[in-house]
Parts: sequence; C-alpha cells; structure tokens
Amino acid sequence: MLDTFLPNPCFVDKSLTWCGAVADIAILLSVIAIFYALSRVYPNWKARVGIMFGGVFIFELFTSPMWVNPHFGFFAYAHRDVTYVLTLGWTALFLGVLFFVERYFASHGERARFAASVFLITVLGFIAEIALVAGDLREYAPEVKERLVGLFFLDVPVEAFYYIPVFSSLVLGFYKYALILKERALIAPVKKGKHVRNFVIAFVGVFLFELMIEPMVVNAQFPAWSYVYHDISIVMTLGWIVLLWLTTTLVGRFLPQVSEVRRFFLSLVAIAAFAAPIEEWLITHGYRIYSASAQADFSGFLTPITHMPIEVVFAVPCYFALILGFVNYWKITLDNKA
Repeated sequence: MLDTFLPNPCFVDKSLTWCGAVADIAILLSVIAIFYALSRVYPNWKARVGIMFGGVFIFELFTSPMWVNPHFGFFAYAHRDVTYVLTLGWTALFLGVLFFVERYFASHGERARFAASVFLITVLGFIAEIALVAGDLREYAPEVKERLVGLFFLDVPVEAFYYIPVFSSLVLGFYKYALILKERALIAPVKKGKHVRNFVIAFVGVFLFELMIEPMVVNAQFPAWSYVYHDISIVMTLGWIVLLWLTTTLVGRFLPQVSEVRRFFLSLVAIAAFAAPIEEWLITHGYRIYSASAQADFSGFLTPITHMPIEVVFAVPCYFALILGFVNYWKITLDNKA
C-alpha cells in the first residue's frame, strides 16, 4: 500500500564537512591503489571493476531508503543520497579482498575462498561502518532503527554483522557468476534432477534478500504461522521462489539454443513481466506496504498500466539479477565440486 503517489523527495545534507573530505580522499586513494594492483595482474580488470560496481550500485540504489549518507560534498552524489564515493569504496573493498583471497588461499576450494571473502569483507566493512558513523557520514532510517535490538558496538548496531555478510554474499555470487559468463569459463553444465538442492539454494538467495530489505516494505495480512522473522512471510518467500523457477524454466525450455548470457537477461525480463502485476495487486490489497522512507524516495512517476512507482518496477529485475546470479553461481560451484 502506498500513502501517496506524489513525489516526496528525501533530502540529504550534501554539504562537505572535514570528515566527508577526509573520507572522499581516503576512499578515492584506496580505490586508485586497488584498481592499479588489479590492472597489474588481470588483463580484464576493467570488466571485473564494471561487474562489481554494477552489483554494488544495484544494492546501494534500491536500498538507499534504509539509510542516509550526508556530508560527502554535492559533487559526490549519483542519485539522492547514493554517493558514488561509497559505491566505489565498496567495489574496491570487495575486489581487494578477492584479490587477497585468490592470491593467498589459492590451494583452497571455491567454497572456502567464498567463505573467507565474506568473512574478511564483514570485518573490514564493519570497521568502515564505525568510521562512517563516527564521522556523521551515515545515518539510519527510522524504520531501520525501529527494528534494532538495541545493541551497539562503537555506535554501530550489531545488525551490521548480518547485513554485511548478506550484502556481500549476494553481490559476490552475482559477480562470480557474471565473471564466469564473461570469461566463458570451462565448467560442467548444471546437473538436472537436483531439485531439493536447487530449491535450498533459491530459498537461501531469496530469504537473504528479503532479510536485507525487510525494513523497507511490510508484508501484511498473511497467516500468522507464515511469519518467520519480523514481517518476513514464508508465503511470500515461496512465491518469489516459484516465480524464479517458473521463469527460468520457461526460458530454458523454449529457448534452449540461446546463450547463457541471453537466457539470464531474458529470465529477468520474464520475471519483471510476471512480478509487476503481482506486486501491484499485493500493494493495492494491502499485502505489501512500503515504508515512509521508501515512499519518500519515489520520484512520483507511475507506470501506465500497473500504476506503480517506476522505482518498484525497475527494482524487481535488478533485485532478481543479484538473486539469480547468486543461485546460478552456487549451482555451478556445487556441480563442479569447486
């Protein structure tokens, strides 16, 4: 349910403070150093940066109602309070950790390297979050504050210890899958018949994302037994999994000759086509209620058919790009026993 379809911009103080200037300089210098190191090792380093930046930006853009990033300077913002400085910073952090893990954990399997990467990103990301909060460069939306358990470490909520791993797991899965497609890596085809395993992977991917965006949208009027955490309903989770399975199955069955890259994008188009009217029905009938902070970020532009905020329509395929990338990456990894 939406309280208003009129634009209600979420303003952020973009004035540059000393802390903001120090953060801008420190992050950009780190980005330059890490990108230079990558360029010395990987011939395709630009593609790696582009893929990772895209994954991080999707997350930053569509979860921006959950927090505010002030004082980076008016020049540092890409959209509302989404600053490309932080997006570049996360991109460099992820790629730097991957570079370190691939170099010093080369003898370990892919699953171990993935876990090590998530762990290191969580530790370094939490330290970065402490610095941002201390410098008044990070604030949390009211809906986020309402869901905090009240435990803090150096003014950073302990929930960051699950947010950062969830965020990094989905982005890393998307990045690694996209890199496989980009480099046309020699991999064994995904095995058929492993329905239970594939369902578990899809469930994990969807549930992780629902856990991430939970403060932004409320799932209301579902059976009481279906709620597993706050307002996350197992009914909605299973519904998204069915949609994911249905669209990827249809695309794979009717377009088997199409390349994996095109099937990926066609699946996202199909997901968007199915999800838009479903989301519109859920919103209209009060099953999905977007938070005040999320609505404040809406531009006011509506789609001509479903009459939904344009941000919601674009968010669905972008969200599922991360989820589908995560799911496909783990299918490939497990089938190749990496």
